[in-house]
Amino acid sequence: MCGILFYLKKNKKNISRNEKKLLIESSKLLYHRGPDYKKYLILNNQFIFHSRLSIQDLSSKSNQPMIKKQQKKLNYLIYNGEIYNFKKLKNKINNKQSLKTTGDTEVLFQTFLNYKDKKKFLENLQGMFSFMIINDDEVFFARDRYGQKPLYYYNDNKIIVFSSEIKPILNIINKSKLNKEEVKKYVTQNLYFGSRETFYQNINQVKSSEFGIIKNNNIYLNKYYYQKIPEVRKDTKLNNFFKNFTKNILDHTISDKKIAISLSSGIDSQSIAHVLFSNKKLNYDIMSYTIDFEGSNFEFEESKKFIKSYNQNIKKVLITEKFVVNNFEKYFFKNEGPIGGLMQLGMFRLCEFVKKDGYDVLLAGFGLDECFGSYSDIRKKIKDKIDDSFNLIDSTKINNQKYLKFSSKSQSNKLFNNYFFKSKIPRTTHFVDRLSMASSIELRLPFLDHLFVQKCLNFKIDLNKKDKYLIRSYLNVHSKHKKNWFEGKIHVPHPQNKWLKSGILSDWTEEIIRDNFLYKNLDFLNKNEIINDWKKFKSQRNTSGYFFWQLINVYYLLKFSKTKRKKFFNYV
Repeated sequence: MCGILFYLKKNKKNISRNEKKLLIESSKLLYHRGPDYKKYLILNNQFIFHSRLSIQDLSSKSNQPMIKKQQKKLNYLIYNGEIYNFKKLKNKINNKQSLKTTGDTEVLFQTFLNYKDKKKFLENLQGMFSFMIINDDEVFFARDRYGQKPLYYYNDNKIIVFSSEIKPILNIINKSKLNKEEVKKYVTQNLYFGSRETFYQNINQVKSSEFGIIKNNNIYLNKYYYQKIPEVRKDTKLNNFFKNFTKNILDHTISDKKIAISLSSGIDSQSIAHVLFSNKKLNYDIMSYTIDFEGSNFEFEESKKFIKSYNQNIKKVLITEKFVVNNFEKYFFKNEGPIGGLMQLGMFRLCEFVKKDGYDVLLAGFGLDECFGSYSDIRKKIKDKIDDSFNLIDSTKINNQKYLKFSSKSQSNKLFNNYFFKSKIPRTTHFVDRLSMASSIELRLPFLDHLFVQKCLNFKIDLNKKDKYLIRSYLNVHSKHKKNWFEGKIHVPHPQNKWLKSGILSDWTEEIIRDNFLYKNLDFLNKNEIINDWKKFKSQRNTSGYFFWQLINVYYLLKFSKTKRKKFFNYV
């Protein structure tokens, strides 16, 4: 994984000495994304920067910006990601176009240059990526299908800036205003990281599956991939599915660095671990890491039982209440937006452990629920054929969709598309990128490979059976850890609600939600109503405190937006 930064001065005048100084300073905010090599180039009115985390081909030949000449024209590549099918693409490259490296970067670059149809070029890539290719005529850029690797941009009448993270852009423009409409969406609908706009005014993101060009000082965007959600799922060939399942995970192990795995007590990560531990061709040790919380050992003990069945090693990452209070601000600034809950904070810490132990690649099981529609509320809506409905004045519920053809099929497609691909996946990929890159870790998600996702979406799902029934069937037969894999996961809730109700986290939260700083800057928040509900929450037993967790995040969104230049460097 890497960090990229591109700056274009629209008046075509050369980069000044002061601009150069500012841009070099701003690029340092991306050093954590690629600590192995950093370099910038100035091409008259353009600044190009890359920081490299070496995973494939550790030699200096794969350093970036990479330069290639085509038809007497110089092209410059800055790239962040991993192309898992690069060896297959490499075989298609003409022998006359000799490659100087053994990794995926040059293969990506040369393949791009070989394709006239850039959309077709992107459709042939299997992996996670964001990259830019610059020449005298235009700048081409693209982001992977599910947005696993980020790309942000800023555009005004003087400059265009593209970056892997938001902080360098804020440092360059030296102004930041909170986008209050995005904050409202987060508070009222729990939507974040999925739209074009970010929490910071005039800073946008290239969305997943998008590509574009910068030409004549304008940015043009297009889409190259649309998720196909079949109305009828027909595939029932189990053997083919399991072969694909195994191959997909193994494809995500290409690396010249050591690999670790984030393991929990659930089948998502354990199915990955099973494939890795059972494959004799993987001739290196794979360390497992499990998060647990102060006062509980359930996740670690269950993970340890699984690991022992394979004679492997495991380490525990313990998250305490004091740790959350002392480190929330630091991780929030690294995340550049709301933190979803205690588990995400735990993943930040887990990645720090992984890096300290000398691992640069981490595999995790995020995405399997998205493939199979495994969240209970979504499954219930599909099963019950709930469609668009409305209530009469006497509260009678009316659902006229049953009179329309294919209503349940179209509704299941709508539910999948809106929840998973427009909401859940963008959140997940943002979290995963920030929490891993904060520690210079490449975190891979085998279950968000587009070919695997499509395979899952084509496969018939029996809503009367346990969620992820296919994977449970697979593990029940093949896993060395013998248990009834069809039993549902025992959900031992993490202590977020408990810690919010009483103790040092609760006291810290109360200070925040009573602080007038919140209400002066966000006039749509009703302080009296919030304080009253806070008192009720603390006195009642089974109520959710998620709204108050959101308010903590909103407080730090405000703080982040008011952070002045230079102070960003305190949080990298």
